[in-house]
Amino acid sequence: MLRTFSIPPESARCPLCGPNPEFIIIDGQPLGCTDPDDVNPKRLDLDCPVLDIPTHKLCIVENAQLRAAITKVLCSSAALTDNQVQLLRTWHADMTVEQVPVADRAAAVLFFHFFPLRSRPSVAGTTGTKQSQADTNRVVEAPPTSTPGGHRKRKVPGGRTLEEAVRQDDKGNLVLGGRGPIAKRVIDAWRERTGVCAPRFERYPRDDDGAWLAVLPFLQTLLAESVTGMFQAHDERAVRLVASTMRLKGAADWRDVTNALDGVGFVASFVGKFADVIAGDVLLRQSVGLVPLQAADMEVAVDEAFDGAASSKEVLAKGWQNAAYCEK
Repeated sequence: MLRTFSIPPESARCPLCGPNPEFIIIDGQPLGCTDPDDVNPKRLDLDCPVLDIPTHKLCIVENAQLRAAITKVLCSSAALTDNQVQLLRTWHADMTVEQVPVADRAAAVLFFHFFPLRSRPSVAGTTGTKQSQADTNRVVEAPPTSTPGGHRKRKVPGGRTLEEAVRQDDKGNLVLGGRGPIAKRVIDAWRERTGVCAPRFERYPRDDDGAWLAVLPFLQTLLAESVTGMFQAHDERAVRLVASTMRLKGAADWRDVTNALDGVGFVASFVGKFADVIAGDVLLRQSVGLVPLQAADMEVAVDEAFDGAASSKEVLAKGWQNAAYCEK
């Protein structure tokens, strides 16, 4: 199987050396090796200092329990616990509190734009359509057979959504599309969530896979995981320019400086898919700018921490050459 892959040489391109660099660092799970006798991997990372940085300090959303709640909303329809509901409600309330760090508020704006805080908890058997008068994110669910504009939904071959397009072939394997029987659906798919933080299908239709496939990885990576390493291979000053333009300039000015985002696929996909929405919503546009800006700032903080650790007396006494390794 490995020999069937056609990998163009330009895919191994270093931002400093250009194509075909002599030294490559790979972070991932290898599928295998066609010529193991000719490969002599070096574990230079064993000579790196251990940074004394708590994990939550590498995340835009520092609260681990809140990150777990975000992940549950994005990845499943499993019922939220009472504690998770309260965490989400508190996070929503903090969006307008000036004492809360601005990056936290921006992250909340992004999350609740697509998964609004509705009035009823996500409990099995409830529909979540009844809204209280006090709910600041009060919405009305669109009829399941039409989009908000009144047009019939676009059908995906084999089903209405990607989940419904999964079929079984003649050997019982799951395939996307085809004429086989519909596969048993995952009962806790994220699309099935109701009540608190149910997806905003009334604005972004349930079967608009292009939109949601841009939303989910963007929110998961920036809000529920550590963000260091995201922009380090790219021009961080250019990323800051994009962020500052979104925050401070007009509705369309940021479109001219988005090249810096192209190096991070899920960021580019999100910004490209929702460009018109970002341009028309000032608060959303400022939030979209602030979150990558925070990621770039955290990258600088980690770099400074590493420089300090790499030049410490304890590390130098061990004979480690971390600065030279990282430069290479």
